[in-house]
Amino acid sequence: MGQYLLRHWRGDIDLAQSFWINIFTVNLAIGVALTVATRLGAFDGANQITDLAPLITVFVVTVGTTIVIAVWQIVGCWRSAARVIRARVGTGRLSLGPRFAQGAIILGAIATLPFLWPIARQAYDLALISAGLDEVAEYHIDVVEDELQLVGYINFISAREMLNYLKYNPGITLIYLESAGGRIGPAQALGKAMHERQLKAYVEVECSSACTLAFVAAKERIAHTGARLGFHQSTVIGDVEHDMPVDTIQRDFLIANGIDPAFADRAARVPATTIWYPTLEELADAKVITHVYDGDTMLTVAEWRAARGERARLAR
Repeated sequence: MGQYLLRHWRGDIDLAQSFWINIFTVNLAIGVALTVATRLGAFDGANQITDLAPLITVFVVTVGTTIVIAVWQIVGCWRSAARVIRARVGTGRLSLGPRFAQGAIILGAIATLPFLWPIARQAYDLALISAGLDEVAEYHIDVVEDELQLVGYINFISAREMLNYLKYNPGITLIYLESAGGRIGPAQALGKAMHERQLKAYVEVECSSACTLAFVAAKERIAHTGARLGFHQSTVIGDVEHDMPVDTIQRDFLIANGIDPAFADRAARVPATTIWYPTLEELADAKVITHVYDGDTMLTVAEWRAARGERARLAR
């Protein structure tokens, strides 16, 4: 194998084999393998990574391997084509095949340029996060009796701290969330832990963006009458602009936690640059909330609706 790789790199392999096997077929095989692995759920756990080290390792290995393979393919094929062209000089034979291969390499390289900027942005942001300079960094965690409180962003550090608090404080039964969002992976991991512990979650002020993924996983989901829950599509690290009709990661996570599919689909279609704040009634209909707290009394959704109906009847 080593000799074969070296021969390709030097341009000693037949041009047709170098182009159609070592570039076209290899890239096609990699694409098919990644598609199959994705459909089989091989990467499902990646959405719940709370430790930054594995994420950076995967990023570096993936990008590094891709660059090495691409350079090996391009240099070897280019050299093979150049060798054929040199051999035909003075023979009167045309070099259309080798020129075609070189042209295809150039066009392929140009086509990859738009993908380099997002990768560079992701690398830059991962470096900032690693240095403790995450743009969603501010948070405060406190434990009050049986209540674990998070005020601020859900990021790699805050989620890990929350999980540690849960691990070493078995008496915690309720999670207070007051967050404008954060990182989707840590939020889902926190939600998974809340689901496994059958914890309650309470929102008094706001729980938006990634925060909602942690909230919906709780056994009992309590909202204050003045609370706001905001939904929109997620963005990847690096704030790379992406156009997608639906955020399938968010939609599937909401549905898996018992949220009405129609609501989940609508939430997953809200562009990341905007946000949707459903009414309490919409949240109740979609089973996003199970209880409502008015500052004095906590009611189930059914009791809250009955109380509203009674007040409306008396007001007539």
